[in-house]
Amino acid sequence: MTLFLVPAFIFSKKVPTKRKVLTCVMLGLFYASFSLNFLNYIWHGMHYPNDLPYRYSFAYSFLLLILAYEAFLHIREYSSRFFIGTGVGILAFIVIVQELGSKNIGKFTLMTNIVLVFAFTVILCMIADAKLKRDTISLALVCMIIAELAIANTGNYVMSQSKEAYCGDYYDFQSISQTVDDYEQQNDADLFYREERS
Repeated sequence: MTLFLVPAFIFSKKVPTKRKVLTCVMLGLFYASFSLNFLNYIWHGMHYPNDLPYRYSFAYSFLLLILAYEAFLHIREYSSRFFIGTGVGILAFIVIVQELGSKNIGKFTLMTNIVLVFAFTVILCMIADAKLKRDTISLALVCMIIAELAIANTGNYVMSQSKEAYCGDYYDFQSISQTVDDYEQQNDADLFYREERS
């Protein structure tokens, strides 16, 4: 849904041109930050992270959601033709990424996205048609968003960690913490430290 509404924000007649330009610059900066190491380095406080790169990506997602929400407020401004064109553009992008060999887009993900894009295109065209009842459209939209969340492909994420993997070293950490606390008391020191397992 967000991918449909961000272009709608950019082409909206009710959003000032200056705001559109600044927004596109910000989106471009985020995109460049995900691609260029020195920008990623700056975002991470002038050091490279050991793990979990792009920890600032939540801000990019948040910005997209803000733009989508603002476009949704003016949803009746757009025609069915606009949403059909946007849907075709999104489908082309998905197919191109899959053809380039992205590890995250297999056949199941590709087919699921095609179905979802088609369904969202139909619903957004229904919204553009002022003759249809809002209650019906709203229910269809909510059902589609819930369906998207329910069938999202999380196969690329490992969620099988055992409790032992998290708690196995608890007593070792407790012992080390006690040793550091004892040292602080004996030497009247106030240490700042971090513990982690490597």
